[in-house]
Amino acid sequence: MISCAVGMLTAVTVHAATITYTYTGNSFTDVSGPYTTSDTVTGFVTFNSPLGANMPLTAETPTAFSFSDGVQTITSANATSTDFIFTTGHSGEIVGWLVEVETSGGVDLIESGNEGPGTSEDIGLMDVGRGFNTSNPGVWTGGGASVPDSGSTILLLLVSIAALSVVGRRFERSAV
Repeated sequence: MISCAVGMLTAVTVHAATITYTYTGNSFTDVSGPYTTSDTVTGFVTFNSPLGANMPLTAETPTAFSFSDGVQTITSANATSTDFIFTTGHSGEIVGWLVEVETSGGVDLIESGNEGPGTSEDIGLMDVGRGFNTSNPGVWTGGGASVPDSGSTILLLLVSIAALSVVGRRFERSAV
């Protein structure tokens, strides 16, 4: 009985996973203020499960995200408005997207989009300047599962083995 309960807890812990996709943009080509042509949009989004295969443009809500344009960073902790819209290919890879994260009512904005031919752009915008590139989309990578807390999984597995050992010894004593 104890081993069944511990085994079920172990199974639940082992299957808890998150999926992180990482975006790497290309250098800005049009800049002003603090932005330079060395700045790019980079970031990540994390979901509780992978995006589905052959998904049409679909709004998704990540559990965490962070995007930087080389001057500012907007995360799930400081964003005041967000949009995450993705299209996926046959194996669930991101092939089209519109990501907008902003703070301060749109004054500070990071945007990346590639919704089809001629529509790709990366933008970094602050009230003191901007960075921009167009028709030069970056790439998304990732999507592999990662178990967020493997240390507790190992600990729970060791507790399970110890519990089975104790129960086994009690059964041996009862049989004698």
